[in-house]
Formats: sequence, structure tokens, C-alpha cells
Amino acid sequence: HDDGYFLLLNGGHTVATVHTDRREYEMVDDTTFQRLIGAALDAMGNLVTLHLADVKIETQSLGAGDSIAGYATRRFRLLQEYSVSIGAMGFTAANQHHVVVTDFWVSPDLRLPPNPLLELLATVETALAQRNEDFVHRSAAARAALFSGTPLKMVITSRSFDVDRGDSGRVAAGEHAVRTFEVTRVERASFDTSLFRIPDGFTRKDNPLSFKLF
Repeated sequence: HDDGYFLLLNGGHTVATVHTDRREYEMVDDTTFQRLIGAALDAMGNLVTLHLADVKIETQSLGAGDSIAGYATRRFRLLQEYSVSIGAMGFTAANQHHVVVTDFWVSPDLRLPPNPLLELLATVETALAQRNEDFVHRSAAARAALFSGTPLKMVITSRSFDVDRGDSGRVAAGEHAVRTFEVTRVERASFDTSLFRIPDGFTRKDNPLSFKLF
């Protein structure tokens, strides 16, 4: 059992993992933290191979969105589509096609701090593509061109099918998974600044998340 918490420093661009039971902490930059899934796949070396093809990344501005947590929003959409060939121990284990659509609701009147944990969770649906440098950078650039800042709401809709079995019809029929992240309340408040500092007497340890990235 590990009693601890995440602490966002440097305007949300540094993530500290604080272990209160061991009086230790680790530090990692937000980019490394957000790409943890791809880094973990990289750490597996050649045991598992992933080859991407037919990559399509598109964006849309969908105009005015719903009011979220009392704030007017603009709605944006990011489409990520790709095929992936999964190999293990030199054999092709599966050929899959994935379609991931992420809708964002962003308030032009509210600047939320970066949230690396939210960004990490938002990559789960595209986990098998996170090992591909071009896919990661193209996706990040497409989103950055849409909006800046942290969205008040994200809805991630994902579909996938086995290419070899030819079950794309099942996906076209509407079978999909949906995950929603939403800020439900925003308030201005004052906090003790000590809450946002590493506690005195804690020892910094090497970061176990420091996989090789690109």
C-alpha cells in the first residue's frame, strides 16, 4: 500500500509523485508523464512489435458548445484513425483497425491549468499508436491548432475491429465505447501555499517513469 498524491508544479508542467508513507518523491516533466503509455510499450523492446498504417488525423470546429460548469464553451473534434499490426515473438498476432473521436468543450473565458493526468487518461483509446512518434506528434499538433488550454469536458468515442475477421460491419452498426471527463464545478478560492510545495524532509528518488522517449 502506498499513501501518496500527485503535485503539479511549474504551472502544471512538472508532476511530482509524493509518497507520504516513505517520505519520498519523484519528479517528471508533463510531456514524459502524458506519454507514459507509449514509453511503457517502448520498454518492452522487440517482444511486442506494433506497425501503424493508414493513419488519418482530422479536426473540426463545431461552433458553440453547451454551458459547462456555468461557462460558455466552444466545441471541437479530433479524429484519429489507424490500422495496427501487432506482433509477438516474431509472429503477427492481430491486425486491427481503430477509430477514435474526441470531442472537446473549451471555454474562451477560463484558463484552467494544465492537467497531465487528464492528458494521460485521454491517450488510453489510442494506446497501441502511442509508440509511433509520427502519430503522437501529428495528433498533438492537430489538437494544438484547434485550441489551447485545458478543456472543461472531453468525450472520447472509440471503435475497433479485427481486420482479418472482417467484422467492420459490427462497428458500422454502432458498437462503440464512450468515456467522458467533465469539470462539474469551478470556484475561486484561497489555499495555504504549503499545499503546493514538496513537504520538508522528503527525499527525492529517481523517477521510475523515465522510460526512453523518441
